[in-house]
Amino acid sequence: MKIHIPFICIALLLASCGGPENRPISEPLTLEEINTLLKKNPDYEEAVGMAERFRLTASTVDMARANDLTYAALQQFLDALSDNELRSRLKKEADTEWTALYGPTAEQVPGLIARWHNYIDSLRLDRYVSVRLLAIDPKESIFGAAKITLEFAPTRGAIDRIKGRFGLFPRHIIHEFDDFSIAKHNNFEFPQGLRGPVRKSTWMRYSIWDISDGDIAYNMYPDRPGLPIKELLEKYVFDYSVSELVMNGRELNFSEIYEQAPQSIRNYWERNDEERPEQTEKLLADIARELLLPEFVERTRYMREYDETYFRKRDSLAAWLVLDRNI
Repeated sequence: MKIHIPFICIALLLASCGGPENRPISEPLTLEEINTLLKKNPDYEEAVGMAERFRLTASTVDMARANDLTYAALQQFLDALSDNELRSRLKKEADTEWTALYGPTAEQVPGLIARWHNYIDSLRLDRYVSVRLLAIDPKESIFGAAKITLEFAPTRGAIDRIKGRFGLFPRHIIHEFDDFSIAKHNNFEFPQGLRGPVRKSTWMRYSIWDISDGDIAYNMYPDRPGLPIKELLEKYVFDYSVSELVMNGRELNFSEIYEQAPQSIRNYWERNDEERPEQTEKLLADIARELLLPEFVERTRYMREYDETYFRKRDSLAAWLVLDRNI
């Protein structure tokens, strides 16, 4: 009998190529074929399940496209996605590239925020006047309201008109000057202007819950002297705000001053403490893009795109199924 060796080799090759792992995912496998795959590698369960979900919703065009993707290629792609060593290497590579491309730019952003903060802070309306608490008259003071002497002085030239509020507050609590604050009772105004230091006797309401009884002397207990002014101002904060200011015939508007800051800087400032941690990277990146480098990319996004680019180059068809269709 004459044996045709070439034909036997071809037959064996075709048999090996015809294994279920080399079938396209557009074709369903029999239970026997699935069992064969799982015996070779239990991880094939993932590829088989993904292929089944794909066929349930795939269009004719998608099925035709998937005809070139085998179960083996899909499983190899999924194995690579879950390869911690590979992902760690890609992460390090991306981080190194990002640092070289964008690190110097990112390092400038905190300085920009600080410079704009200092600039805007220097133009706050209360920077144009100094208000100091000089003395408290215990004989006329009552519980919750002190008769005080304040000194007002312009700090940047003559003031045509000024109006504001003042108050004494605990150091550990953020204080406001709105109508819900105790400071709403403590108003000052110089409608005729302020051209030099002026001392003025007035009343100061304070919170009896925030200021310890006995720290401010009052007439009901003449034997209790209260804290000396220096100690009082070390324990508490005397502060003031200016709501209206006119200089050189022009009213200064802090809203207009605030809007001099770039939009990205203002967006960063306006996020509260709860919102900012989740958005910090994007907020800082927006600042970099607006003020330094329009093409700046945040680190997390760069690493994600670097990772994705690698896997798309590795197997574009498997990436289409896994990454784009999100089966």
